[in-house]
Amino acid sequence: MPANSAAARRPPLLDPGAYRTLGLFIFLVVCLTAVSVSNPHFLDINNLKTMSSDAAILMLAAAGQLLVMLAGNIDISTSSIIAVSGFSSALLMRDHPETPLACVALLVIAIGLVLGLVNGVVIAYFDVPAIIVTLGTLSIYRGLNFLISKGGWVVSRDLPPKYTEMANGEWFGHPALTNMLAVALATALLTHLFLARTRHGRRLYAIGSDKANARLIGINVPGYVFFTYAVCGMLNGLAGGMWCSRYNFAQSSTGLGYEMTIIASCVIGGASVTGGRGSTVGMILGAIMLSVIIHAMNILQVSPFWKMFIQGAIILAAVILDSCMARKNRA
Repeated sequence: MPANSAAARRPPLLDPGAYRTLGLFIFLVVCLTAVSVSNPHFLDINNLKTMSSDAAILMLAAAGQLLVMLAGNIDISTSSIIAVSGFSSALLMRDHPETPLACVALLVIAIGLVLGLVNGVVIAYFDVPAIIVTLGTLSIYRGLNFLISKGGWVVSRDLPPKYTEMANGEWFGHPALTNMLAVALATALLTHLFLARTRHGRRLYAIGSDKANARLIGINVPGYVFFTYAVCGMLNGLAGGMWCSRYNFAQSSTGLGYEMTIIASCVIGGASVTGGRGSTVGMILGAIMLSVIIHAMNILQVSPFWKMFIQGAIILAAVILDSCMARKNRA
């Protein structure tokens, strides 16, 4: 056999997804190095705590979004679920400050679950396009939050000191190792194990790759789609509780526009907008990278208008890259 023929048939060292994850990690290191050089205080402990907190909340929400996207769908209502659950937790602690934090956590998860189930039922069992359903519930849930909040705020002086401990409680006495970061990492680990080690995770990839074939081989496609929205709702509910606990206040506009940041962290991490491709590791790197970039722009005093432009450009570049990789794989 000719040498060039053998070389042509030699399998690549890494699959395309692994190359993308490695490239994302290298780009993240370059970003951290460049910003640290321009501003030596960028990696101070307070900044590290801010970035880790931002990344933790984003990872919680993005883990649920990843499951939804792997099955070939999308959830645009996430920011409104975060708002409803977060404000509800603040109201509970304001009116009943003796409530155990474990009960607060269960409340926000339950609220997120109910709202996620509404999405799941309509999308999975009434076969309505996910983008239409969640675009509608984005407004419905946001309106629900305005009804609950009456357009007002719950400020820190009305909340018991222990409320902030739900998110900001420290591990090992290190300010950057918070409860919310521990919960986010545990959630990411469970998501990874579910996708990589169980047949249910593999079935999600199969559904996102080809729903028609998934049905032919006996996979309960509506049931799995319903499941992804239920989990997405629960994780967004928890993210909402952590959000308001972190800042120790709640407002009616909490999380406004955050749904695009959640989707961006998945897409940047390699999740396909058409389903069937993505990983937890990529999602984590995408969430960290977005948190670093956003915080770096704050440190460098970049205009809010440029922040929107840069974030949109990053999302567009990631989608274009995903499309190019999909065409190359088909070829």
